[in-house]
Amino acid sequence: MTDERGATSDDAVREATGRDWREWEEVLDAHGAANLSHKEIVALVGESGVESGWWRQQVTTVYEKRKGKRILGQTETGFQVGVRRTVPVGHERVWRLLTRPQESRALVEVS
Repeated sequence: MTDERGATSDDAVREATGRDWREWEEVLDAHGAANLSHKEIVALVGESGVESGWWRQQVTTVYEKRKGKRILGQTETGFQVGVRRTVPVGHERVWRLLTRPQESRALVEVS
């Protein structure tokens, strides 16, 4: 479940972790998480009772964004970038291009 910005909603995070975003921010602030590394915050979230690795990462990443420690697209090792392009090609041809290595070179030639 996400909110209007595409972020995980308070209801979803509360259901999965027992706390909403405001509560997580308070808990993590109280433990000095703003000065901790990503891995240390993940461990702290785990020590706070979150068993799911995915939710530990989600809580940590959202916290880091709220604190200005991470920006949209930033990962631990750099930035994740995605590009989309619409091309005038039917789905059958696209599937062939994706599933046949000998034809995949044509992907850069399709325009």
